[in-house]
Amino acid sequence: MSMTRIATVARHAFLSIFLAGTAFFALGAELPVVPSEVYVGSSKAAEARGLLTTDDELPATWLRLSPPSQARVDAMDRASSGPKRREIGFGREVATEAIEGGANSLQWLRAGSVRIAKLRVQSPGAKALRVGLTFTGSNTVAEVRVAGSFDESLTLGPARFGGLIANPDVFWTPITEGEVQVVEIAIPVDAVVPTISVPRISHLVAGPSDRFAKRVSEIGASGSCEIDVACVATPSQALLNASRAVVQMAFNTSNGGVGLCTGTILNDTDTTTQIPYLLSGNHCFDAETPTGPFNNASQMQQIANTLNTYFFFEAATCTVPPAKPVVASFVQRFGGSAFLYNNTAQDVLLLRLNDTLPNGAVLAGWDPNPIAAGTNVTVLHHPQGDLKKFSRGTVTATGEVQPDVDPEQLAWELEWILVGANGTFVVDREAVVFERARRAIRDRL
Repeated sequence: MSMTRIATVARHAFLSIFLAGTAFFALGAELPVVPSEVYVGSSKAAEARGLLTTDDELPATWLRLSPPSQARVDAMDRASSGPKRREIGFGREVATEAIEGGANSLQWLRAGSVRIAKLRVQSPGAKALRVGLTFTGSNTVAEVRVAGSFDESLTLGPARFGGLIANPDVFWTPITEGEVQVVEIAIPVDAVVPTISVPRISHLVAGPSDRFAKRVSEIGASGSCEIDVACVATPSQALLNASRAVVQMAFNTSNGGVGLCTGTILNDTDTTTQIPYLLSGNHCFDAETPTGPFNNASQMQQIANTLNTYFFFEAATCTVPPAKPVVASFVQRFGGSAFLYNNTAQDVLLLRLNDTLPNGAVLAGWDPNPIAAGTNVTVLHHPQGDLKKFSRGTVTATGEVQPDVDPEQLAWELEWILVGANGTFVVDREAVVFERARRAIRDRL
């Protein structure tokens, strides 16, 4: 597989890469290397056993929206024809598109030490859904649990929001599958009952069970040179570790839209901690053009708040086309993240997850030194939002890329070398990251 082909793949996602050699010597003075670590902390975060109430105990208040127009659904194909972030959802305004019910008629049930309200939101035809909530008039913190109509036995939560009186920020519930989402809200029994509203929802045209494919024909639509990680013959432990550091990212863009990108969990320089830093491309949260307009820090944080991450989102076993791979048991985290750093010129984004990592995840090691042309590399990523894929290539050259250069013609410089037990790993993208950007990231880890 040529590097030109890999550059084409890189236009769709931020990549994690395995260097297919046993050693690497950077040109010039070398900076210290940070090793990878298998996550060994608690995985207690954000997994609920079920909703707190049954429908018999507390019937849900319905909020139904009208079916979206087919033209709006078809527009998602045009939205995802660009080179980078994959768009899989659009926002719907409740004020103009609701046909029944609303959060203003919520009923609260006292159950022991808490009061509980329940809302059932429907957007016909959605493959997945998330609901935007606002919470005003009380300084208490609410707990939210959600379940989707695809399988209401699968509950996500508790997620927490609120805490500020008259907080205008929209809290986005975790993504659930199906056209209906059940939202259960719990507050302390002695707290002031808040005013809860739903200004908008996100209607997703794809979900994780169908591999985020918008049409059946798109399932497995990544390039022919991309193979499922499960199809790699006799993979090394180092390669498996690198794969476990790569995640699918889902997040809200402007006006309730939902996008996908690839990210990599990075280790930090403190051997006593395992802070879940996430490295990705700035284009995921920001403008995809070199001229902007670009988001400010507050706008970047608003997007970071909405982040869901899918760990181990890959094929369960190796299958031969035209058979479609079965999705493995992935783990969804939905607590959002803290925005730490970005660089629009170098297309760098650094976040810190608010959730703990699931068992089996890896914090990838990294090295800020440049990589030499001619190095053989292997790519691990989620092209077009698909299951995690593997492919090979070679670095042909390094150098500064101008904004008007056709991405198909890019010669890569790889950004960070990620060192594993038996080899060297790389996080990379389509354009050059300058030395000052490498050092800037290192200063934050």
